[in-house]
Amino acid sequence: MKYYPDQRMITHLGIIHHDRRLPDQASGKVQVNSGQTVDMRDVIATGQLPARHILINAADILGLRDPRRLPRYLLVQPNNTVEVNTPIAGKHSDRGKRVFSPICGQIVATNNGRIIMQEKPETVKVNAGISGQVGDVYPQQGASIKTIGAITQGVWGNGRRIVATLRVPPAKDVRRIVHHALDIQYKGSVMVLAKPITPEIISRFEASNIRGIIAPSMPISMIPQVLDSNMTIMLTE
Repeated sequence: MKYYPDQRMITHLGIIHHDRRLPDQASGKVQVNSGQTVDMRDVIATGQLPARHILINAADILGLRDPRRLPRYLLVQPNNTVEVNTPIAGKHSDRGKRVFSPICGQIVATNNGRIIMQEKPETVKVNAGISGQVGDVYPQQGASIKTIGAITQGVWGNGRRIVATLRVPPAKDVRRIVHHALDIQYKGSVMVLAKPITPEIISRFEASNIRGIIAPSMPISMIPQVLDSNMTIMLTE
């Protein structure tokens, strides 16, 4: 459910409680304790995403009349990890009809002419995101980090996160940035703008290694471009 607040919170100094958790489908280990001091880049939890299974109709690919003969044609042993496009079944590994692995993973079983493969589990790490003190710890998921800082509440964003220096350029600098080259002092920073974002600003900032934008608004027609952008973008109005 989308939420459109009647008022936006902007405070110069406040206590921030920042929840940092593994994705819902992942389960892992929390590596910090309550009361511990952490830096924004410290890893506080590590887990693995569930590995998906892939079903390959290998007998059809190899043209086998009897699917039960498939195990004789395996080129790799079950439970051995293989890379994408590695030959996993066929008479020969370098020629003829072959079955190639569509994933990085391992063969876990064969059944009635089909190969069942399991993708290599993806390891997920969650960092603190802010420098502060660990508050509540959520077993196998993450923790809440408490710190003191400025808070600006946005009403819309493109779902990306960034840790970078905030820059508030004078209005004349923004015009120069858009129409000419970007000053080196702004590279790698998050730009705080007083005017709406335009498609030209997005293109120029991306080319100049700007990492994020905080702005009052933008045309609704720009939503696809902003969602596809590598920058972190937040709107406040």
